[in-house]
Amino acid sequence: MESAIAAEKKKLEELENNPDLDLNNQPTEGPLDYQKGIEQNEATLKVLKRELALFRKQYDFNVKQRAQFEAEVSKQKKRIKLINQAKKTFYLYLLKQGFDSRYKFVFGYKITRNDGLTWILKELFREKENLTADSFPDFLDIKSKSFLIQVPKSNNFSSNRKLKSFFI
Repeated sequence: MESAIAAEKKKLEELENNPDLDLNNQPTEGPLDYQKGIEQNEATLKVLKRELALFRKQYDFNVKQRAQFEAEVSKQKKRIKLINQAKKTFYLYLLKQGFDSRYKFVFGYKITRNDGLTWILKELFREKENLTADSFPDFLDIKSKSFLIQVPKSNNFSSNRKLKSFFI
């Protein structure tokens, strides 16, 4: 498709550079000049029709390419959504199991965090996940669970050093 468009552009350039087809020359009086003006107008019309055909081909090509890009974007958005859902599920699993600063192997990966459950809470907060008491490990009491549920809702969650030090 690209080579056909390039070939048409080259033909148009050759026609435009043809000294016999002076597109800016206006016919003068006289039957021969009038006939020459008609021929020039016909040649101009021919050039314009070729340009129009070239633009239509380019337009069709662009429409097809745009449709392909939009389909690819849609496909990638779905993929990102699935990845984010898997990530959220993974974080909820880690939270429920109580994986924090201890060295644990999860699905073959060694989890080595120094900041307790806060890193999981931060990630779930970024994902806008609503946490319930059932989201936390069973070994935590109700007071601890309710406190941990309220922590991400506080405005100082990411910057409050006291909260960070509390979890470590």
